[in-house]
Amino acid sequence: MAVGNKQRLNLFFIAISICFFVSCSDDDAPVASNGGGTSEVTFTDIDGNVYHEVKIGNQIWMKENLKTTHYKNGTFIPNGFNNAAWAGLGFGAYAEVNNDIANTAVFGKLYNWYAVNDPRGLAPEGWHIPTDVEWGLLVLELGGDKKAGHALKYTYGWDNNKDSSGNGTNGSGFEALPSGLRNGLGAFGYKGQGGGWWSSTAIDTTKSWYRFVLYASPMVFKDAYGNRNGLAVRCVK
Repeated sequence: MAVGNKQRLNLFFIAISICFFVSCSDDDAPVASNGGGTSEVTFTDIDGNVYHEVKIGNQIWMKENLKTTHYKNGTFIPNGFNNAAWAGLGFGAYAEVNNDIANTAVFGKLYNWYAVNDPRGLAPEGWHIPTDVEWGLLVLELGGDKKAGHALKYTYGWDNNKDSSGNGTNGSGFEALPSGLRNGLGAFGYKGQGGGWWSSTAIDTTKSWYRFVLYASPMVFKDAYGNRNGLAVRCVK
């Protein structure tokens, strides 16, 4: 990432950490995808949630963000933590976007990285959380990190739905939507303006790699993020 872009992304997360957030209202929420027509192949997680899959290059990806409330072995994933409790977690957990379960149908859940890394398995049977390398291959297939964001982002739902400036082309069929995040202090932000996904690749004991796309940029950003933060999850087959 160029220095200028890196600085802007750092400023983005500084803003998050002090809770200067902008999120769209429930009335502005996009309609849940029905698969977009690029694939009719479906599968379910342990909760019975139905997902579509899409082939991008040589990879097969989920078209929706993960929604499961259980690990693959049937163990319940804890949730319902207030900000202070979320900030102190050292084990797997999830949250609804903006603590509103009505957001799950469109945006999925937000998981901390401890859930991603839990040996009981977060991904549905036959799927796995993508490594940083697998994310890199997806971005490369779509033209590189300076423009792949447009092909990943859905054609509706970005920039608070005020105009089309933040929407993507969805040329990949990935149907990325702006689910926002929950930061390490427990605060939510960027619903309607940004969406990010964990990789399974740790940097050290406190941070792991992730990818993020923003409404105002064609880029796909890669950076380190603290493991207590909450992001959406996509799985690869």
